[in-house]
Amino acid sequence: MLNRPERLNAMNGPLMDSLAERLGWAARNPDVRCVVLCGSGSSFCAGGDVALMTDAARGASAQDNIGPRIDEQVDALDRRFASIEHLVSMPKPTVAMIRGWALGGGLCLALACDLRFAADDAKLGAGFLKQAISGNFGLAFLLASVLGSARAREFVLLHEWVSATDALLMGLVSAVRPSAELQSYTESVCSRLASGPTFAYGKFKDSLNFAMGTDLRRVLHYEAVNSRMTSLSDDAREAAAAFREKREPRFAGAPETGNTDKGVQR
Repeated sequence: MLNRPERLNAMNGPLMDSLAERLGWAARNPDVRCVVLCGSGSSFCAGGDVALMTDAARGASAQDNIGPRIDEQVDALDRRFASIEHLVSMPKPTVAMIRGWALGGGLCLALACDLRFAADDAKLGAGFLKQAISGNFGLAFLLASVLGSARAREFVLLHEWVSATDALLMGLVSAVRPSAELQSYTESVCSRLASGPTFAYGKFKDSLNFAMGTDLRRVLHYEAVNSRMTSLSDDAREAAAAFREKREPRFAGAPETGNTDKGVQR
């Protein structure tokens, strides 16, 4: 369980380290036959903690997008992605039980699970691009795996978030239930899965990952580089300032605001 309910289970270092440790334990433990990932309180996970997105909080500066400094920061991001790898490679069924918000990295955690069951009041969104960040936690890999490339582009570029009903129609979630019934429904499905041929489930997942033909570890690292670079852009700083000041951001659309090439190319 993601357990920072006072912050809508927003991600920080201790939460992600703890989650990776628990998922690693679950993957190795033969007594665990099915894994359910959920959030404490009203939401599944609201993504990265916005309080950690300022340069000061990250210990970053405008000059950090080159040289050894960014390598250190990318390595730190890579370590945070262990939970995604555990969920994708877990040799047993995994289920995300989604209430409230599933945004950014929180959406990625849900997409990394085999099945996603959502309450009828759930809201799902990519989240990253609103902060002028290209995305990480396997966003591109996972969305393309679940939706296909074309629908993934549509979802990220056109939707800040979608309702549970729309998520079901798009194929983002496997089922939608009234909030009061979500836990009992999830438990009933997971009980059936837990009594199934777990070894065969695991080997099927292994074959499916192989058939997809993409190395998730390389994708995660590539995303980490792009995410770190975009997080240091003027647009990302403007997004963070706009959030703090409760206004709409004014994006320049380029790494540096001095670039005058603006607008839609025709």
